[in-house]
Amino acid sequence: MCGIAGKVYADPQRPVGESLLRSMCRAIAHRGPDDEGIYRQGPVGLGMRRLKVIDLEGGHQPMSNEAQSLWIVFNGEIYNYRQLRRELEEQGQVFRTHSDTETILHLYEREGVHCLRHLRGMFAFALWDLRTQTLMLARDRLGKKPLFYALMKEGISFASELGALLCDPQVDRSIDRQAIDEYLSFLFIPQPRTIYEQVKKLPPASYGLYQDGQFQIHPYWEVRYDQVRVRREEESVEELDLLLRQAVEMRMLADVPVGAFLSGGLDSSLVVALMQKVGGQQVRTYSVGFRESSFNELDHARKVAQFLGTQHQEYVVDYQVQELLPGLLDHFGEPFADSSAIPTYHLSKVTRQEVTVALSGDGGDEVFGGYRRYLARRWADAFNRWPAWGGRGAVEWLGRALNEPATYYGRSFRKKFKRFLEFSAALREAPSTSWGFFFTQEEKRYLYGENIADILTSEFASMRLKYEQAQARAPGQEMLWLDLVTYLPDDILVKVDRMSMDCSLEVRSPLLDHQVVEFAARLPRDHKYTLTQGKRLLRRLAGRYLPSAILQRPKQGFAVPLASWLQKELRPWMEEILLSKSCRQRGFFVPSRLQQMMSEHLKGQRDYSQQLWAMLVLELWLQREAR
Repeated sequence: MCGIAGKVYADPQRPVGESLLRSMCRAIAHRGPDDEGIYRQGPVGLGMRRLKVIDLEGGHQPMSNEAQSLWIVFNGEIYNYRQLRRELEEQGQVFRTHSDTETILHLYEREGVHCLRHLRGMFAFALWDLRTQTLMLARDRLGKKPLFYALMKEGISFASELGALLCDPQVDRSIDRQAIDEYLSFLFIPQPRTIYEQVKKLPPASYGLYQDGQFQIHPYWEVRYDQVRVRREEESVEELDLLLRQAVEMRMLADVPVGAFLSGGLDSSLVVALMQKVGGQQVRTYSVGFRESSFNELDHARKVAQFLGTQHQEYVVDYQVQELLPGLLDHFGEPFADSSAIPTYHLSKVTRQEVTVALSGDGGDEVFGGYRRYLARRWADAFNRWPAWGGRGAVEWLGRALNEPATYYGRSFRKKFKRFLEFSAALREAPSTSWGFFFTQEEKRYLYGENIADILTSEFASMRLKYEQAQARAPGQEMLWLDLVTYLPDDILVKVDRMSMDCSLEVRSPLLDHQVVEFAARLPRDHKYTLTQGKRLLRRLAGRYLPSAILQRPKQGFAVPLASWLQKELRPWMEEILLSKSCRQRGFFVPSRLQQMMSEHLKGQRDYSQQLWAMLVLELWLQREAR
């Protein structure tokens, strides 16, 4: 696991300065604290920071082939590299190291960009082909590893994180206001956009070629939901069992200590159970808990650890939100308002005290249909078919008449009911944007100030296009497809990557093995979720390894008591940031309407926690950017 960075000039006579590469590497030193390397020749400069996980002594980068005609900087792990190496050796290839990085080089020598189809893992890499004067940037299928780039008249710069990319003074830092609008809808900025107009994210499952001043991006993989295989569930359980055991076993390969995150939920518990099964030795597991009992999963994790017999460590920590958030934003590099990043950071920090690699249960919800919104979408579609004159209007009136509960602890029926009605109404107005919204279009029209109101005319064109693609490629499973290509790579995996790498911890996700994802996509929808239950097939498999109490436990998620925080301990900070002079002068929000939203939340009339948190994070980021 590493951080990578570099630059290529369009002018072949213009060299890349060593000081630039060194500064870019310093900005991502947390991603690779064990080693640093740079390569400079002609118009190209490559840099990397390395976290040693495989081939501790021989995996130094940048790495070249024997002829030194190819140079690569690589971030990630190729789990099937030993198999690929054996196949290459049978064809006469000689290897100088035991690293997966060298395997990529020799595959590229033989197959060019088609080498990507053989790689099973998580990765982002930059490869300079001296023979053709071409830079290749590539990213793994699901988008586990990040890669940013800025295309300029002078050339192209790239990096694993925005902070490293912005070390290049030629990168324009003009803010993309459309990105702000999308951020407020989803709490993240969907790729390929970033907060900066000139900077883009290389999409997952894509590679880009920069040659002669031109950069072209090409997809190399797509998950298909329109090739459903109808067969008995028991046959599907058997195949999934085999696939997941193989995926877990591959991800336990390392030359450093390996452990696992354990929340006590279905996904992480199943991953740990499979680690025990295929590893033949006691697994190290890690959990964190917090003082708010309704958001604490330590008891559940402890029971799973006792049942499986793991070497379990649990920690109770303070959230430290106010102290942590500014620094965490530096690693995200742009506004990012998924508040579960905070517990993810704490879990990564305590896990890194003992191991360098941790397996997680990430991806189970997106791949196997675990989110409540999938069930809610099916109910909402049925509700919307009910005519307003036939009773739907009365139900909606009742929802509007209900106030939010005075406390936000636990799960309130009123809160769920109002959210469902909002979700149903948003589906009628804009099916392409309501799958995961936070600010509705109506709320934006009410809240936006004069300096940002004009961007509402876009009506989320990029998301509408993605929804149309989902209808064509995943009929009946649109939300699964959308989450897999947006929410998963742009939120979940961003959160896990930045928070774990901030602690120099490598996190691996067996449920996101691309062969597992392809298998799940071919399942009928009812094998994944029905009107009453999510992750049906995964639950059946888990029943072979885990007690029924875990399988029947309601989904909790890695949540934080955000609504209560903003009512109580974080209230002074929220008011200081959102009522600041800089926020008013920026003109993004109408001050009186923002104050009204805050007042309704503080009085318990409406839960605006996600919206207020998103605006707080945005304003905090903008203030830091202005320095």
